[in-house]
Amino acid sequence: MGRDRAGPGLFPPQQRHEVVALACSDPVEHGLPLCRWTIRTLRRAAIELGHVRSIAVETVRRWMVIADLKLHRFVSWLHSTDPLFEQRMTDIVGLYADALKGKLVYCLDERTGMQALERFVPDLPTRPALIRKREFHYRRHGTLTLFGSFEVATGKVLGLCRQRHRSQEFLEFMNWLVPQLPDDQELHFVLDNYATHKTKAVQEFLDGHDGRVQFHFTPTHASWLNQIELWFSTLTRRVLHLGDFASREHLERTVMDFIDYHNQHDAQPYRWTYTGQPREV
Repeated sequence: MGRDRAGPGLFPPQQRHEVVALACSDPVEHGLPLCRWTIRTLRRAAIELGHVRSIAVETVRRWMVIADLKLHRFVSWLHSTDPLFEQRMTDIVGLYADALKGKLVYCLDERTGMQALERFVPDLPTRPALIRKREFHYRRHGTLTLFGSFEVATGKVLGLCRQRHRSQEFLEFMNWLVPQLPDDQELHFVLDNYATHKTKAVQEFLDGHDGRVQFHFTPTHASWLNQIELWFSTLTRRVLHLGDFASREHLERTVMDFIDYHNQHDAQPYRWTYTGQPREV
């Protein structure tokens, strides 16, 4: 388009939008041998494609900040091909809304592969101007799985640790969990499509409760709909990531103590922050 600036250091809004739109496109679409943009390659392409006649690197950088575009970052994701995605997603989101109105809704899942790792030498703690230091070598003492339940309305967590995560352990967890919950209402559980949640023995367990215990499955590759995944992330960051565990029993005690600590000090429902409005450039 080759338009000039609208004055010293000024660009019309249309030009800014075109550069932002260019940043949101794939460089390959423009015949470039690049897998992602940098500020400098974006500036060069904006000039060569005629969106601007000239522009400073820092101006492009400032526009990316204003548009909240981080060209250097990416996250991995799995696309759900579940034909019942909309139906299951709507059901679960509706449950989360109803939980704040009194319906009993719990999110279930397993935090597998919790490693009991013991460092050869204790960490050197943080000091002024010094970062915490950690010994590289460690001993392995095995792994544990946490079967967890997250109450949507309160944010409180209940859990059991076991060495395996088969259907038998899942049923043991459910038989331990359900008697601890109110017995005068239906219990709605959100969980994923893991095979251990759908065995004949599990179905017999559900039938034995005459509809009072109901399972709601997330769509395939959509575990982000399960709120306990958020809490598992907290557990990983605060306990597992830098934990030093002398045995599996030590790991289990630490996880159980953290659940008690969370329920006493931090438990609260997660808040939806998405308003339904489109993002603005």
